[in-house]
Parts: sequence; C-alpha cells; structure tokens
Amino acid sequence: MILKEMFETQKKLDEHINKNHKIKNNTIIKKTVSLIVELSECANEIRFFKFWSNKGPSSKEVILEEYVDVIHFALSIANSLNSEYIFNRDYVNRLDYLSLELIFLDIINTTTELYNIKEKGLIENKFIELLEKILGFGSIWFSFKEIETAYYKKNAINHNRQNNGY
Repeated sequence: MILKEMFETQKKLDEHINKNHKIKNNTIIKKTVSLIVELSECANEIRFFKFWSNKGPSSKEVILEEYVDVIHFALSIANSLNSEYIFNRDYVNRLDYLSLELIFLDIINTTTELYNIKEKGLIENKFIELLEKILGFGSIWFSFKEIETAYYKKNAINHNRQNNGY
C-alpha cells in the first residue's frame, strides 16, 4: 500500500492543529502516548482481552472509528520524523502472531522502542515496522479501502473540530 496521499492529508491536519494551538516544537512524545491510548481504546471496543465478560465486540463501525484514530497518530508521528523514505514506501500488512493480545503488546512495545531510538536510519526502519504491524492489526477486520475511506472521513471531522474550537 502506498500511503503518500494519507501522509500529506495528515500533514495538513497536523499543521492546522499546530496553528490553532500555537505548537512550535515537536510533539512526538505526546503523539506516541496518543497512539498507545487510541490503540487501547480500539482494543476496548474489540474486547479480545476481556476474559471475564461474555459481551461481544462493539459494531464494526465503532471499532473502525477507533482504529483510524490509531492511523491518524501513526501518520502524524511519521510527519514528525519527516522522512521521504517513510513517505514513499510501499507498506505491507505485517501480522506475525495468532493472538490479539500478543499483537497488541507488540505494537505497544514497537511504539515505545521507536520513541527511544535516536539514529535517523534506525528510527525510519522502526517506524515502518510499527506502521506495518498497525496495518496488520487492522487487516484482521477491515479492507484497506474501508480503512482509507474511514480515515478521510475522520480527517474531515478532525478539521471541522479544529475550526470549531475543539
């Protein structure tokens, strides 16, 4: 999957947010925490870890909305890294586990590893690994077309929120 257009769309939202909130410095740590929180909200809607409950997952639409929030923050982190290597890449779904719990924990681990890397080449490769794991996680429930459509819909909502004092 080529995500260049999505990176560019996210960049416009990032710039809009930075302007509205007078953000001048790199907010990668806040974006990293936000990605983890949004992934957790997505997991909460899927309910795969709730061994104590018989209640099933939320609707596909609710899960997709939470999942595209994860995508927004992943793309935003990429924009903070500002790497043509990241922007022009063909991404694949990387899914190495059968357990949703292990996938979830691996994404969290890769996210925190990404934050701790300082060398540009290593950080780019770690980000690619992270995004491919996130795409793999989403591919369990959704097609790329569904993800892409929901991303653009939520991006428009986020712009509207910024225009209205969110």
